[in-house]
Amino acid sequence: MYNVRDISDCDILSILFPALRKINYSDTPQVRFVSTHLRHAWRAPSPADLSDHNAAISASFKRSLAHTADVPRELDSDQNTVHTPWRDALYTMWNHVFWDVAKFLKEAGPGFGHLHPPKHAVFPLTYGTGVRDTQTWDTNVLLCPAVRMDGVVVRVWIGKGEESREVGRFGGPVEKGDASGEGVTQMGETECWFITAGSEVRFFVERAQVPEMGEEGLAAVIVWTPLCQENHRNGDESP
Repeated sequence: MYNVRDISDCDILSILFPALRKINYSDTPQVRFVSTHLRHAWRAPSPADLSDHNAAISASFKRSLAHTADVPRELDSDQNTVHTPWRDALYTMWNHVFWDVAKFLKEAGPGFGHLHPPKHAVFPLTYGTGVRDTQTWDTNVLLCPAVRMDGVVVRVWIGKGEESREVGRFGGPVEKGDASGEGVTQMGETECWFITAGSEVRFFVERAQVPEMGEEGLAAVIVWTPLCQENHRNGDESP
């Protein structure tokens, strides 16, 4: 893994404690495998038997591995419901991704915080002209897109008022820069973002003119986890 700091100013605080770090795990196969298949499983039909979530998720992974260009993925007829027993089980599995990312951050330096898994939450993003969602957390957090619908681009901005700036996007073509934000890069399928407490983050949703998409609907679901910064007496601050 490696992380890229988003530095807004050249002062020492912005350099040492940037509002955003992008942790790329493309070179960590086990994390890439889990995140990729969790996204595929979100869109797939719910298994009939959910008495054993781990077994159901494992079986779903195997079906996803069998996918080829000649065998299209089977999609659930409901692509708009955020919470179902199956999808809630998948959100819980994102704790495995967060655990590995938090472990990497601990090795990268102090002050990021640590996890108490399983602990996570999600929020949906819907599409439509000018639709946006603003989030501010009172702790440091890690976040990833748990699912993104076809034809959707989500632009991410950090900061307030005139200090607000676009820091990345997920979905759409990879670009080095464009008229709306020089140097803006895509949030890849193998990135997890670290955001510092108190940062105002805005999500702007765009969608392509895909015939299957109606006038409104679910664009993406973001899954996130808080990072604890307390010093525990027993010294256990894993990872």
